[in-house]
Amino acid sequence: EIQPGEVVRIDANGYDIVQGAPPQPLAFCTFEQIYFARPDSLLNGKLVHQTRQKLGKQLAKESPAHADIVVPVPDS
Repeated sequence: EIQPGEVVRIDANGYDIVQGAPPQPLAFCTFEQIYFARPDSLLNGKLVHQTRQKLGKQLAKESPAHADIVVPVPDS
């Protein structure tokens, strides 16, 4: 995984990672988990799909929907 401030330089000989800017502290962005990440990605060592399912189960407990089906609205 690329860390803050790192640049991946790719050429015909392969790639290397260089520090392009001073490192910054890591910060979690909740939009990454909900909107941007692929379901098969790992974030914080956990599969995004599993985390989203857990969030959905918790949401259903806290705010039950009286509907036949509930679906996400991508890029909303």
